[in-house]
Amino acid sequence: MNVSYAQIVGYGCVVWHHNLTAAQSNRLEAQVQKRALRIILHPLELPHSSALTFCDIESLKSRKHNFQIKFLKQICHPESCLHE
Repeated sequence: MNVSYAQIVGYGCVVWHHNLTAAQSNRLEAQVQKRALRIILHPLELPHSSALTFCDIESLKSRKHNFQIKFLKQICHPESCLHE
């Protein structure tokens, strides 16, 4: 089975992220995604929302929500080993 790093992070997000408070989630986003975008887009100094649009990526909060929906749809599928 070939599992990507993004899939592992996605499943971890579904399992653990629901226990985070809003403040912890925002802090995580600030420390990871905002910092990475500032490094990548250094000379531009864009606000975070503009940087997301410029790079055509979702916020971590939005990605977490989409991972949760996708994960729940997968386990609800009758062929899933987690279905029952």
